[in-house]
This record gives sequence, C-alpha cells and structure tokens, in this order.
Amino acid sequence: MLSREDYIRCGIVCGEENAFRFCPRCGEGLSLSKVEGRWRPICPGCSWVHYINPPPVVCAVAYKEEKILLIKRAVEPKEGSWALPGGFMEVGEAPLDACLRELKEETGIASTGEIGLIGVEYQPSRRYGSVVVIGYAIEVLAPEEVRPGDDAKEVGWFKRGDRPKMPFESFERMLRRWEERRDGLTPF
Repeated sequence: MLSREDYIRCGIVCGEENAFRFCPRCGEGLSLSKVEGRWRPICPGCSWVHYINPPPVVCAVAYKEEKILLIKRAVEPKEGSWALPGGFMEVGEAPLDACLRELKEETGIASTGEIGLIGVEYQPSRRYGSVVVIGYAIEVLAPEEVRPGDDAKEVGWFKRGDRPKMPFESFERMLRRWEERRDGLTPF
C-alpha cells in the first residue's frame, strides 16, 4: 500500500486529496510503476493508472473604470485574506461560464460588459499538488449589485495602489498582466 511519502520519494507532486492508496475500481492496494516515462500509481489487479492532474480554477479581475473588485475569503485556504473572485470549474462547465458563475456566487454581479481572457497560470497547492488558474478580465456594468456571497465575508473595490496583497501568487501575476495590458505595455 502506498503512502504519501512513497509519492514524494518518487518525485510525484500531489496533495493531501489525491494521494490514493487503494484502487477506486477494485480496491486493491496501489503500487508505483513507470508509465509513459513517469512514476505513477497503478493497480496491479486491474491495471488502472492514477494520473495526477491539477484541477482547473478560474478567477475574475472584475473592474469598473480604475477600480478592481476583491473578496475577503470566507473559506480555507487563506480564509480572511483578500483575493480575486473565483473557484473550481465544475464537470461539463466551460471556463468562462465557471468564471461568471463564481463571480455571481461570490459578489452578486450578473451585469457584465467587456470580457477578455487574461491568461493561464500555475499555482502550487498543499491540498492538490497544484492547480491550473484561468483568469478573465470582466467589466462590471452595475457596481451597485455587489454584495458578499457564498465564499466571501466581504467585497471591496480597490484602486491600484491601495489594494491588499493577495495570498495566491497566480492571482498577483494575473492582475499584473491585466494592469500591463491596460497600461498598453503588452498586447492582449
């Protein structure tokens, strides 16, 4: 039976949530084998291979003129910290749809204007090993709609120099990329 230490010893980056020890198909204990040139957990009974892939996360740089909207997180990780609105994509959901859903759930915003893909980032995660972060710039048409939702204790509008530092480097990089584009330093 594998332990999380076995994963680490073989160089497999995973989090607490995806360090499987038993096969989810047949229940047999997993072992490590080289599959497609990498060490991977595999079931010796039914040959199931555990591909440890990062889950997709979306975030919104929601803006109105020169201000951006942040939420104060009501859940872990980093509960109580200010961050971009966002969260995990659901199965069958397109990235933009997930971003608009998360924005509405966390801030109440449903009236949006211009929307653009900012980029894709990588974020290490204690729980999952890593996540893939997909960021969108979303113009807010009705700032009066804003209210804290399911995963937010508070919401707040911040000017560029007045905003708090966010706990996720991927969010900081996404916001910097958006600011550079707004300033005309790099093209979309």
